[in-house]
Amino acid sequence: MSGADPSLAADARADRRTWLLVTVLTSVSLLVTALTRISEAGRRGSGEGWAEIWVLEGTSHVVIVGLALLFPLLLSRVEVRWDRLARTAPVLIAAWLGFALLHVSLMHLLRAALIPLATGQPYIFRALDPATLGYEGLKDLFVFLLIGSGFVLGRMIEQARVEQQDRLGTARTEHKITLRSGTAMHLVPASEITWVRAAANYAEVHTPTRSIFARTTLASLEQELKAAGGRHVRIHRSYIVNPDAVTLITPTGEGDVVVKLETGEELPGSRRFREALAAAAALRGQTGARGQSG
Repeated sequence: MSGADPSLAADARADRRTWLLVTVLTSVSLLVTALTRISEAGRRGSGEGWAEIWVLEGTSHVVIVGLALLFPLLLSRVEVRWDRLARTAPVLIAAWLGFALLHVSLMHLLRAALIPLATGQPYIFRALDPATLGYEGLKDLFVFLLIGSGFVLGRMIEQARVEQQDRLGTARTEHKITLRSGTAMHLVPASEITWVRAAANYAEVHTPTRSIFARTTLASLEQELKAAGGRHVRIHRSYIVNPDAVTLITPTGEGDVVVKLETGEELPGSRRFREALAAAAALRGQTGARGQSG
């Protein structure tokens, strides 16, 4: 029997971590809010006792932690993407209203049960008061967006990590680099890649016959090229080059260099990466290039 879907397993791991983070941050919020409120009550002489304040603040925070468990269920049914936000907005608005209604209702029910134990007085049930609903609704909108964003971001990070591991596995076993360009997926032998230039969250990957604009980072490509057995080196914060494609390394007089390729293209080389490039060129046996880079 095959194992669980790696994508679903990654989401589950991310959700557990996010819920734990929500629990920790909510606990900190409870501690700070309750202690601040107790201090202000003592200073102003409002008559609120510490037990009552802990119940009032604790019930709200505990319910939020519990409701956070519903976010993975929501995300399993709704794909949250910026380019589809208009389509999913009605569902998200309904989810926020449901979140707010559950928060207010459960919070007041818990208070109704616990306040008499803490104060000896009955709890005044205000769950249906318009002012209470309006205040709690706006506050819950912020909480809903904050927690929801945390779960979405957590899943994105974990999925990216899993995808990177898959790409590294392909690099090690097949000596090929996985490049996603739009909806297309390219598997390019590492030995064919002559140079790469970073472009924001993308990279221009060049071979002797084509160029691919791929959604990846230079750091990720460095890892993959190394795993694939490539001798590629970083020559600049925005450039990676295959030393086998280098014909000439010319100093600029300011510590930097200009790297000329077999294709005639010239790339900038930074002094920060000059030694790594010279070592790679020397390993290939490019005595002329090595001499000019010294």
